[in-house]
Amino acid sequence: MENNCNIIKDLIPLYAEGLASEDSAKLVETHVAGCADCAAELEKVKTDAAAAPEIADSAVPLKVVNKALRQRRARIAALCALGVFLVLTVLFSASVRRNYIPYSVSGSDTDPEAGNVISVEQLPDGALHIEVSEEATRYDIEYMPSDDDPAGAKTDAVVYAWSTKFGTLTGDQVEDIYISADKGVTTVDFCDCANGGELIRVYGEDRDGGGIVLKRLVLGYYAILSAISLAVFGLLWLILRKKRAGKVMRYLFFMPASYLLAHFLIMGKDAMTYAAAESFGFIAAAFAAIYAIIVISLRMRDDAREAQ
Repeated sequence: MENNCNIIKDLIPLYAEGLASEDSAKLVETHVAGCADCAAELEKVKTDAAAAPEIADSAVPLKVVNKALRQRRARIAALCALGVFLVLTVLFSASVRRNYIPYSVSGSDTDPEAGNVISVEQLPDGALHIEVSEEATRYDIEYMPSDDDPAGAKTDAVVYAWSTKFGTLTGDQVEDIYISADKGVTTVDFCDCANGGELIRVYGEDRDGGGIVLKRLVLGYYAILSAISLAVFGLLWLILRKKRAGKVMRYLFFMPASYLLAHFLIMGKDAMTYAAAESFGFIAAAFAAIYAIIVISLRMRDDAREAQ
């Protein structure tokens, strides 16, 4: 009988909460009908439950707790992923940074073009065959209408050649370059970007007065605009910090701050480049990762404060 009472007492809390199965409920009802001790235990459980409704109402539902834990784990995972993405972006940007090949001529009396960083030869079909230094792992050719031919039948070409740490590591090397005769190229210049962007005529008639390619300044303008925005949003955040708008200013403040940090990670202190689009692409990727990390961190901080 005592063993039966122990079993019934284990089932009584489930029965009182309505969680017991139909068979278990019948077992409890049958037993308490003939057992005063278990009937008293059942009455006590019901009385305690009825006497503490406020405790039951104030208990945090398990679903809410689980949702908060899942959200926190997701945010931590996102922070880790964004951190890895940022590191890889910075490392890859450094590995493909352009180290322009300087112009040099180290020929001899028997072979004047030996050691030239670039040589151009016209083929019988009118195409141009261009060879660049073995140090180069990448190149680019920019075409533009010739100043000597307003009609546009003639074209000037500017060759850029550079190496990258990634290209050197993988053993990349620029193969022979061919320019079709259809392009009508009559002059070829080599951009000595390693020495100020001077254009050196390597094929065609000598230029009058020389030429130069200037670095793009657009990244510097973006950095200046970000610095001004940082100061403005920072001041507004300070003024409105105790108001609802202050929270918006906080997020706006970290946008230019993230861009400036991204610019520094990708470009260092240099704000000028010959490859503005490529550099800006890396800066934009780093900016997105940095700003996302800051936003997620701020939300986690706000949630932790509210929980306290």
